[in-house]
Amino acid sequence: MFNEPLCLHFEKVPAFLAVAEIGSLSQAAKVMAISQAALSQSMKKLEDSLGVTLFIRSRSGIKLTAEGETLFQEGKKIIEQVELVGSQIRKGESEVLKRIQIGTHEALAIHFWPEVIESFKAKNPNYLISIMSGRIDQVIKQLLNGDLDMAVTVRPEPARGIQTRTLYEENLCFFESDNRKHRWKKEDLAKTPILTDNQAHLTQEKSVIKTLGEVGLFSSSYFGLNSFEAAARLAEKGVGIALLPERIVKGPQSRLKLRPVQIPGIPKNVFKHEVCYSVREGGQGQSKIKPILEFLKGLN
Repeated sequence: MFNEPLCLHFEKVPAFLAVAEIGSLSQAAKVMAISQAALSQSMKKLEDSLGVTLFIRSRSGIKLTAEGETLFQEGKKIIEQVELVGSQIRKGESEVLKRIQIGTHEALAIHFWPEVIESFKAKNPNYLISIMSGRIDQVIKQLLNGDLDMAVTVRPEPARGIQTRTLYEENLCFFESDNRKHRWKKEDLAKTPILTDNQAHLTQEKSVIKTLGEVGLFSSSYFGLNSFEAAARLAEKGVGIALLPERIVKGPQSRLKLRPVQIPGIPKNVFKHEVCYSVREGGQGQSKIKPILEFLKGLN
């Protein structure tokens, strides 16, 4: 293996990004209209020039190594910036586009941000919103490190150097598959998984587990999932009952086949879902994110 500057082989980065996003060399080759052998050889040369392994090949596809993940994340940013510069040159734009990087979680990325981005861009054409999803602690760490301009998540744990404010609040409700034909009996519920994001308890006055336990429900599936989206999909397949924010099921982006279900002994609207925005203290980058902050505050 060699160890050469990336700039000498940067023309191979777009192909690498395509392979990483698609997860398959053969499928990426079809999309790019080149032979798989040529693409594989190009990726091997890129790895050799950098002196690292970028992904591990298997029958199920490819998996990025730590070095590959770094190139994937940073490579996307560089390519986006290059494309922006090209767009500005072609259009003769005098004002530089401002890029705002926002950290959020998967459910919000799917059910909240599409409409927001479309509406914001219509009013602020010189801004580019870039969304990165992850767990709350990961997003806040990226914000602290300066990798993000702001974060929109369920209320995070207090962190030094981070200022957090409530953006909106909604109910967490129980939903079941539309295909279920029978009503739940108490003895069935005691054995039924309650599916939700394992951080759904963060903004509750009383633990979700404790509340459910008080009415005789217990399941090893509590809080074993990494996202509301996973809980919704499992409930849709009839695996259990999902505890979800209403926006996920009833919002304009939703295609979920779920319906509300009332858990005996638990009042409606007992669980709340508090979505907040977080920024770094000290005014770092505040001027750049001011337009999106004002836009978000005006939504509710």
